[in-house]
Amino acid sequence: MGCRMGCLMRRRSQRSIVIFGIEHAHRLNRTLKLLRCSTGETNMSETDGFRDFQSLTAADVMTPSPRTCSIYSAVLEAVMIFRDADCGAVPILDEGKPVAILTDRDVALALCDTLDLVKQPVSAIMKPGIVAVRPEDSLFQVCEILRAKTLRRVLVIDSADTLVGIIGWADIAAVISERMMGRIVLDVVLSS
Repeated sequence: MGCRMGCLMRRRSQRSIVIFGIEHAHRLNRTLKLLRCSTGETNMSETDGFRDFQSLTAADVMTPSPRTCSIYSAVLEAVMIFRDADCGAVPILDEGKPVAILTDRDVALALCDTLDLVKQPVSAIMKPGIVAVRPEDSLFQVCEILRAKTLRRVLVIDSADTLVGIIGWADIAAVISERMMGRIVLDVVLSS
């Protein structure tokens, strides 16, 4: 079953390369390598897995070009993005620069306090401020920031402070072994 599952994953990933374009090929190849490691298809040692973990960058694991809202967008627009993009967070931009992340949890909590919430601007319920990393930052650094600040997501911005992607724990879990993810989760739980 392991080989069958591995072969199935490879076929889906190869299809993904065609669908998503060559810029994602590098990310998918590293993901496949780590998946083979975690399913035992290679002889990669735990040390090699950690070395690969340290060599991955934010650009390797981020969800590129996430859908966004402006500070003037209605909450309904953000909710429609949650639904249509099957995500739980939408970066909020002001003059093209990220200023906040609105989550589905923010909307749910504001629902109790705000009448006619769907027509309100997202700026009425968002919590200003972002935590961001650069595309060249290592995945290890990204995990340290998420852990230290007890966050679920971090934005990826370039040197001009333009949003280029978003990283959540789910993105990280997809590219590292279960053992490594378990260590990170344990560290997060113990530090809280």
